[in-house]
Formats: sequence, structure tokens, C-alpha cells
Amino acid sequence: MLNDMHYAIQFEDKQFEYLSLTSRKPTLKHQLIYVVEGLVSVRLGKIEYAIAAGDTFWLPANCLSALSYFPNSRCKVVEASQRLSKPFPHQAGYVKPNSLVLSLLDKLSEVSSLSEHQQVLLTALQYELLEMHPNLQTTALSHKLSQWDSAGKDLSAEYQMVMRIKEAEKLRLSGKKDTDIAKALFAGNEQGYKMARLAVLGETLHR
Repeated sequence: MLNDMHYAIQFEDKQFEYLSLTSRKPTLKHQLIYVVEGLVSVRLGKIEYAIAAGDTFWLPANCLSALSYFPNSRCKVVEASQRLSKPFPHQAGYVKPNSLVLSLLDKLSEVSSLSEHQQVLLTALQYELLEMHPNLQTTALSHKLSQWDSAGKDLSAEYQMVMRIKEAEKLRLSGKKDTDIAKALFAGNEQGYKMARLAVLGETLHR
């Protein structure tokens, strides 16, 4: 049973020095995301839900979504396979973990990955997940992220720059040229665009 559990439910303590983006697609597994530091956002439909430090969010399997891990973020993620025939919540949303869940997440960060100890903790956590009731509410920060535009001043300078680079990546992947992206988002300053991309994504332009 424990060997099967290695793949059925897993834990990862993730740290992101730079912005990390996932493409919009259905989730393969159920996910519990607890943000320790920084900010993670999940796009569901036209809304960008902000998961700030201290927040916990549930993403069920087969949920069409895109995740953005902002720079200098750390989160604890539990993934449960659809092979687990348990009635996990089917709706995405914020959840309020009880003290046992928080203690289990803390302990999971300390034990060896894929060890028997970790699997015992994950088995206990699995049953706690069944009791959660996700609530999909739009927080003030979620509203600001969803309504973002390049001229806006609602966000901090740091978040504003991250959102600008997110939009730049969307344009770049759609085939826009760097000069056009710079015109649209960086007042025509291509060098400024390159520097911002390096600071936020840790990457330089190669074309």
C-alpha cells in the first residue's frame, strides 16, 4: 500500500526565485497549494485569484487553470492522483486548513521525500482534505490582478512589473516581435524590456 501511495499522493516544498508560469490546461491531479511566502495566482476563466502568504487554495483535478508563481515565492503543494477513489472536493477555491493540516504540512517539509514517514503523514492529510469546503471568493488583490492594465497604479511597483512581464510573455508566445512588445508595454524602450525580463524571469532574449 505504501509503495502505491508514492505516486498516488505527493508533497513538494517549492521555492521560486523568478516568475514561473504554467500554460492554461486542465489539472491532472487534485492540488492543495499553501503559500508560505510571496504570491501565487491561479487563473480560472477570466478571474485571476491571488493566493497570498498564509492563504491555502484547492484545485480539483480536470480544472482548466493557469498558475503564476511570483518571484521570491515559496509554497507547499500536495498533489493527489485521480486514482485515489476518495470524494475530494470538486470545486476550486480558498480553504481554511485546521491546525492539524498546518502541522502536517510543516512536518512534511522536514521529513525525507518518498520515505515511509512522509507517506504516513500524507495518508493522514488525505483524510483531512476530504473535509475541506473550498470557497471561490474574489479578494481585493484578486480583483486588482484581474483588472490589471499596463497603465494601472493599483498594484505595488514590484507586482506591476511582474504583471507587465506576464503580459509580455503572452504576447511573445503569440508571435509578437520584441520591438512591438516594448512599444506596447515599455514605452518603446526595448532595453528596459530586456532588463525587466532578466530581473523577473531570470532570462535574456535570444532572438
